[in-house]
Amino acid sequence: MGHLTDIFAPVPVTSFETHGWDSKALESVAFAVLAYQTIMEQCGNVPSVTGAASPRILGCIVPSGPQWYEQLRSRKGGSKKK
Repeated sequence: MGHLTDIFAPVPVTSFETHGWDSKALESVAFAVLAYQTIMEQCGNVPSVTGAASPRILGCIVPSGPQWYEQLRSRKGGSKKK
């Protein structure tokens, strides 16, 4: 962590624990954020970093039954999709 602190100075570099999270949960939190952005139809990439032509929604939601899409729409307050 010391090396990152040197590289990013004067920007503070902190651990996940500093913010009240267990560092073992980092991957789980990342996937939860990805799922949230996908459900909310928010783009999750940064084209200038990824090289993508434009912002994109990342990931997909896999249906679990015939009413899955309507339930998802009602939970997020409607959808502009399909």
